[in-house]
Amino acid sequence: MSPPFHSSAAPEFVSDPTPGIQSSVTTTTTTHPFKAKRPWPPDVSQLSPKDQFKLERKYKRRSALKWARPRWMKATKIAQYVGCFGVLIWGVLLMPGSEERLEGFNQWYQRKMDFIMMRRSKPSTREADDPQGPRER
Repeated sequence: MSPPFHSSAAPEFVSDPTPGIQSSVTTTTTTHPFKAKRPWPPDVSQLSPKDQFKLERKYKRRSALKWARPRWMKATKIAQYVGCFGVLIWGVLLMPGSEERLEGFNQWYQRKMDFIMMRRSKPSTREADDPQGPRER
């Protein structure tokens, strides 16, 4: 006895128990077990302006979500910031000719970088370069 929801006129839908093997049952739009709610693509000329706007807004949002690449955008933004700040730091600290303009700042920066990178120079050399003399730390 077959279940009451199966019709003898419509072909039966058999789910594929083995996903790797092609099923012998082919489904078309007329034999598909799940009917579409609306025809696709919709005839835009028959839609009201309000419905056209709703349709455009819905698919604009969906396409924006589909084409969004958050990791790529984040990596691009980080690369842009690194490039901008790198050029800025190079222009202020390392560019030839910046020694005269920012001599005190360059010395302070070099001392900090030496400390951070653990390439401490001799204390006597550092104190000799400091125009204000030795400082207590």
